[in-house]
Amino acid sequence: MQMGMVNDLPISALGQLMLGYVTRDQRPLHRLCWALDARLAGVFRSVREPAIADIRFAWWRDALARNDQSKGRGDPLIDAWRSFGLAHTHRAYVEELVDGWAQLVGQDGFDALVLSQFAEARGGGLFGLMAGLDVPPTANPLRAVGAQWALWDLAGHIGQDGAAEACLAAAAAYEPLPLPQRADMPKALRLMVRLARSDVRRDHVPLRGFALRHYLHVLVAAPFV
Repeated sequence: MQMGMVNDLPISALGQLMLGYVTRDQRPLHRLCWALDARLAGVFRSVREPAIADIRFAWWRDALARNDQSKGRGDPLIDAWRSFGLAHTHRAYVEELVDGWAQLVGQDGFDALVLSQFAEARGGGLFGLMAGLDVPPTANPLRAVGAQWALWDLAGHIGQDGAAEACLAAAAAYEPLPLPQRADMPKALRLMVRLARSDVRRDHVPLRGFALRHYLHVLVAAPFV
């Protein structure tokens, strides 16, 4: 894989910070995961017509999870994923990640069931990919912690009235949540879980997404996580 191809992919501020807490050999995969999640979030935010959003999510599902080579050639993110190489387990987690964002299509309000379906697919898929798990999504030990993080993250970026509070309430439903074995989670994921838990337990909506106080939290917590 050409590293320039991966390093040029835009990712979130949180993702950029978390790259500093994974090993050098893990960084290409983690950047790919952050970039894919950002592109899928962009579909959710920008496509207002549910039928068109469904088509866009199906395109991503076909191009990556189902390896349809007729789709995505020339797209930098698709090309980078294909250059990285998608094993069967990777494809299953990619499909979960896509399916998670697709759960929100056409929802005027988010009830607890919709939010849990979104969170467990998006969070489980993203954490499973980043941890490089070699088990199917149904046996993913990071599904619950990933779900709580996904709800916390969505709360910081969604602008609909009452939606952020609904996300935090759904995230709180996962408490008390025992952490999986450290061996299952790279340090970056442990920090992400800690960030989410701190706000969820205080019922603190992370306004404007990832803020200065979150940076400080990471810097203080990192030596002990």
